[in-house]
Amino acid sequence: MNWFDLIKVFPRRLQRSLCIRFLAKRRGWFRQRFDAAPLKLAPGMHMRLSATDLFHGQIALMGIYEVELTHWLGDLSRMAGGLMIDVGANYGYFSLLWCAGRPDNRVCAVEASPGNVPPLRHNIATNHLTERIDLHEWAASNVEGTVDFDLGSADETGWGGVVMQKTAQSITVPAHRLDHMFQGEDIELLKIDCEGADSLVLEGAETLLSSGRIKHVVFEENLPRQQKLGIEEGRAVRWLEKFGYSCSRLDTDPWIKSYRAERTK
Repeated sequence: MNWFDLIKVFPRRLQRSLCIRFLAKRRGWFRQRFDAAPLKLAPGMHMRLSATDLFHGQIALMGIYEVELTHWLGDLSRMAGGLMIDVGANYGYFSLLWCAGRPDNRVCAVEASPGNVPPLRHNIATNHLTERIDLHEWAASNVEGTVDFDLGSADETGWGGVVMQKTAQSITVPAHRLDHMFQGEDIELLKIDCEGADSLVLEGAETLLSSGRIKHVVFEENLPRQQKLGIEEGRAVRWLEKFGYSCSRLDTDPWIKSYRAERTK
């Protein structure tokens, strides 16, 4: 049994801790694992990953990350299926997972970071999903136009995000409201991971939410990043509850709170 198999016999929380400690010192010698990492809950699918990204390292080692969300999303993709809007798609982990659930599942993958687009496109193509995953290169927000986008750390692919003011490493990217881009679509799942700007994405989907066209939502409240954007804690939850959605926590992290929401009215 090799290390990659051995770590999987431990409880999930211990797996994550061991993985982080292992990655901190030994990423170099298993770099080839990042070229085509198999996904635990998407048999037959593989991902090209960043060898410097900690979360990507978890996928490379264990074939999975954000375990609670992964299992919940995987179950929904099999039991319900349909269209998922993946806002903040990164390299496509959740997009691939959704497509693995049913052969007719579709994804609209929205990614604003220019550095993430080529590997995302590669992962879509090498898994033969170009007919099922549409790639959108813009930022989802509550405005139509442009926003300032900080590229974040060169080592961590998911740390970039919308900023209130230009910085030395920010760029201007196109911005759209989901209401405008997906008008009239029936959406089984809206998944958002936008480093503190999730509330802005939801506010740009007001019509889709109020009309009940979105059945489920998963999102985060990244409190440190929200503070920099002037977004108060609980704003996203209150917005969803206003339109008849019930929100529940997916984890217990005090600073980056993951939620799922389901329309109940």
